Amino acid sequence: MNPIISLWENETLPIKDGLYFADGRSYEAIINSTTAAGYEIANPINLDLFIEEDSECISSFDTTKIVQLPGKNGFLCCGEGSFGSEGFFAHLASNKSLLWVFYFEYSNPFVEIQLAEEGEANFLTSNGTSLKVKIANPELT
Repeated sequence: MNPIISLWENETLPIKDGLYFADGRSYEAIINSTTAAGYEIANPINLDLFIEEDSECISSFDTTKIVQLPGKNGFLCCGEGSFGSEGFFAHLASNKSLLWVFYFEYSNPFVEIQLAEEGEANFLTSNGTSLKVKIANPELT
């Protein structure tokens, strides 16, 4: 099983800024207010290796908001990690299984989800940072 699925099912995430897909792909994610999306995707992450090298680098999370997408396109959710400075947001299938999740160690909690143009959503943090995501292709900024 892909490690991000196991972590998600245990309500935990790796303490490494990134975009993690249920299919096993993982990428570094960087908040960058100079981009239209508010973030950029960088190098691939080997999540198995990351966990093997530091199995304690895991944070619990709390989902504080969930929004159902139109049709049978699943859900979007967001929330915070156990250290207070962390935030995450995710896309879930209609059965609420994980499709992808963004995690940021110092973003502050994500507290609001706004459906934008068709197929896009804005995720807002408690300090006013906004990230615009293409729901079907979050790796494209």
